[in-house]
Amino acid sequence: MTDLLRISFPSYSLVVTLILFSIARFENQRWKQARLNGFSGASQSFGGFVDLLAVISTVYFYLLLLAFAFDFGLVFSVSCFAATVISSILWALVFRCDNPLLWLIGTAAILPIGVWLSFSTSWFGLQP
Repeated sequence: MTDLLRISFPSYSLVVTLILFSIARFENQRWKQARLNGFSGASQSFGGFVDLLAVISTVYFYLLLLAFAFDFGLVFSVSCFAATVISSILWALVFRCDNPLLWLIGTAAILPIGVWLSFSTSWFGLQP
């Protein structure tokens, strides 16, 4: 238990990238919410992809936080969660209007940022 409470801070680029991932997820969630409210495009299959990516990215985000707790300690993981929540709130206050271009950029950014973040953790000691 004391191993999870240790304080270990990796580079700031990891925290900034996690914040960017959270903002991308937020814009994807906005798109999903707009689709639930009747916003529809030409392709139903792409809309399904947007909805599926919203679920996958949310699950992946919490798995990343668990992996960060394993690798860097619980304090770092909770700090990252707090930083992502605060940054998403600030982002929502600055960009209040629904903007399909931001939805598209955020949705497109989820996959490359997620891949980059996957190489920054050991995934519970599984990677060498």
